[in-house]
Formats: sequence, structure tokens, C-alpha cells
Amino acid sequence: MKLSGLVTRGVFFSALACLPVITVAFMMLPAIHPEAQAQQPLRKTTIGISSHTLGHIPLALAKAKGYFRDEGIDLEIVILKAGLNVPAITAGGLDFSGIIGIPINAALKGIRFKVLMVNSGLAMDLVVQPEISSISELKGKRLAIDSFGVYSHTLAEELLRHNGVNPRDVSFTAMGSTPLRLAALRAGTIQGTLLGVPHNFLAEEAGFVRLLSAQELINIPQTGIASLESKILSDPDLVYRLLKGVLKGLLHYRTNKASSIEFMTGFLGLKGSQLAERVYAYSMKVFTEDGIIPSKVQRQAIDESKRATKVTGEVNPEEIFDFHLVRRAKADLSSAGWRP
Repeated sequence: MKLSGLVTRGVFFSALACLPVITVAFMMLPAIHPEAQAQQPLRKTTIGISSHTLGHIPLALAKAKGYFRDEGIDLEIVILKAGLNVPAITAGGLDFSGIIGIPINAALKGIRFKVLMVNSGLAMDLVVQPEISSISELKGKRLAIDSFGVYSHTLAEELLRHNGVNPRDVSFTAMGSTPLRLAALRAGTIQGTLLGVPHNFLAEEAGFVRLLSAQELINIPQTGIASLESKILSDPDLVYRLLKGVLKGLLHYRTNKASSIEFMTGFLGLKGSQLAERVYAYSMKVFTEDGIIPSKVQRQAIDESKRATKVTGEVNPEEIFDFHLVRRAKADLSSAGWRP
């Protein structure tokens, strides 16, 4: 399904000293869901995502299909830098985060965040210059990361260690967003970087080497729904309905390949059906089946965040992950005979 409209505007969180963000509204034709449009009043809520990336497709697709309006929610999707989700939520300028890693980091530091649903695991490949054929050849080379302390940094270090390379023997450079790192790779100013979908495939088509997929080493959640525990306790009905809408989007994406590829092509700005097919096949490996991940993966996520935050001590998964509402949503959809 194609996006029928896209509106961007500046939004400022007063509690965050007027940090600029971008609001993305996915406008739909009223004829698609007349019964949902008739529901009044809709509960307004907001969720922050970092960019148009693969893992956010279930959320955006659910909005485009009218699933949130079906649940009585008017959802505003806000694009802002990943590191601003947590301060925006704690300051009251945002309700939910579509990014998982940073809320987990915050939870480890004592801010009571909960991960309520996981849409996708890590979807990143280590992409290097054509002359590099092994991890060991990265010694003395320059790797670009988003910023220090985030997944693209700690995971790159873990990949190096796992393959016998001391991270201290590699020069890390913080370059920001994926397009900037890909441009640096093209310019030859770096020898490698972790790239997500579709930039990993675009880089490969340009002659660079996809040396290793991060998920081959570690499976950690990347996108989903997280918020403060106080939000869940104060408004559990809103949280439940939001999760139900996102779950519908996830289930639709997994079971309706043709329409999902069409939507994904527009959302990610893909060019060419072959690339779209490759991205969809790749996504099936990283998307969860129902928004829930096993305790083993929960522990991996916690361990990775502990490395990033330098937090020590035992942390039980149930202190951070709480899937009881998405389990309820799944059961309710099943008992109602809902089909995407």
C-alpha cells in the first residue's frame, strides 16, 4: 500500500529546551475505514522513531492501514535523533519510544523504562572496502560508527573481539547517520562500517563487501515499543490499544507479502523490485513473529546494554521486559478471529 500523503513540520519540546524534531503524518483516504473514522473521541498519543528504517515498518504500516484508529487512537509518529527519545519521554514531551536499545540503557541506569513489545532484532551488516576479505584485515584500519556507546559502536567492538581482533587496534570515528557513513565508505575515507537495510544491499551493489551480519553473532532487539513504567500503570488501556494496533501491523507485514513490499518500497525509498524482494526476505529473519522475544534474547539485550553503559550487577529480564499486554492483544485478536 502506498503512502497517500506525507506531511513534515517542526515540533519543539519546551521541556527539552526547544530541540527540533520532525513529525511524520501518514494520511489515509477516509473511505478505507469509515467505521474507524466514526469513532469519537480518538485518544491522542505520540511515539518517537529515529528515521525511516526497516524495523519501524510495522508501526508505520499499522498507521497507514488505520489500525490505530480502529483501536480509538490518533497516533503521531515523531522523527527525532535516537538519543533524544528517552529525555523527551521523561520530560513529558513524548509518550512512547519505537527504539529499544536506549530505553534499556536508561533502565539500567535507574530510569524505570519498560520494553513492551519487540518488532525487530538487529538488522546490520559489517560492510567493508572491496580489498578487505576478513575481520583480521581491519587491524590498523578506520571504522565509522553512529556515535560512541551506541549499538553501532559496542556491536562493532564485539564483532572484532569475537574474530580475534582487539578493538584498540582499530580506529573508530563517530560520523552520525547511515547515509553519512555510506558516503564516507564511497569516498574511501573509512575502511568499514555497520550498515542497516537497505544501505547494506546498496553498498554491495556498488562493489563493497558485506563481510558479516551482526545477527550471526548476537540477536538483540532493535525496534518495538517502550515507555516509562508510570505510563503503563497510569493508562494501561491506552498502552494495550497501542500495542494491539502495532501487532496488527506486524502480522499484516508478515502474512501479506505483495502489499507489504509495496508499502516498504515507499517507506524506505527503494528502487527496483529485485532490491525490494531482497529486503523483504532479509526482514523475515529479523522481525519477530508476535512482538515477543524469549528470555535468552532478553538477556543478550541486557548484557549488550551493560557493556555500553558500564553497568555491573545482575539484572533480571522481568525488570525491563514486560510482554503481558501484547500477549493479551495477541489472544484477543485470535479469539475475535482477526485476520490481516
